[in-house]
Amino acid sequence: MNPDDKQSPKHIPVSRMKIGIITVICWACALFLYLFYQDEAKMMISGFTRVGLLMSALWIAFPTYNREAAWAGISLKTAYAWGLILLAIILRVPFRFIAIGLVVWWGLHTITKPFFDALKSEEKNE
Repeated sequence: MNPDDKQSPKHIPVSRMKIGIITVICWACALFLYLFYQDEAKMMISGFTRVGLLMSALWIAFPTYNREAAWAGISLKTAYAWGLILLAIILRVPFRFIAIGLVVWWGLHTITKPFFDALKSEEKNE
């Protein structure tokens, strides 16, 4: 199989339009079931709602002709911060500690950024 072939296992053709259509169908099914079969179809309503929410997020993050994918520009620092936040939520750390930690991290980052930028510029000049 040719690696440049669009149907090869490494290239899965997925379009933003198809994701949008699946999203609308999931939300429409959830709304229909909620309006007409609220008591009988609670599990189906929650399933369609969750899949619709996930597909909505994927549709927003998917690349378009004018911009890259939403995950393409994430720095390592941002990923690390979100990982710590998710870990704190999973471990059920009280919100005030998360907020204090973020403020301290942001403050230290803001204070030390000029110092590290100066070091980087000196290394480039050498």
